[in-house]
Amino acid sequence: SISHSGNVVICGLSIHNRIGLDLEKIIPNNLNLFDEYLTKKEIYMINKNQNPNQYFYNIWTRKEALSKVTGFGIELKFNTVDVTNDNI
Repeated sequence: SISHSGNVVICGLSIHNRIGLDLEKIIPNNLNLFDEYLTKKEIYMINKNQNPNQYFYNIWTRKEALSKVTGFGIELKFNTVDVTNDNI
């Protein structure tokens, strides 16, 4: 699995397990633009967080990593998968 953002690249591989990883440079965003990709719970959790932008990226990178490890890629319907807990 590979990811890049800004001037950082990360790559992981394993011969024993599937790997999905993602990283994002945290920049200010209009978070409302992403509502269609998030569950209602995720939107709620983002909005109630002290740092909504950073929490959004926490959720987004989890979704990206999940799409890679499962092999679904862009076919994964992000708004159907809640990643707000540690057991994705």
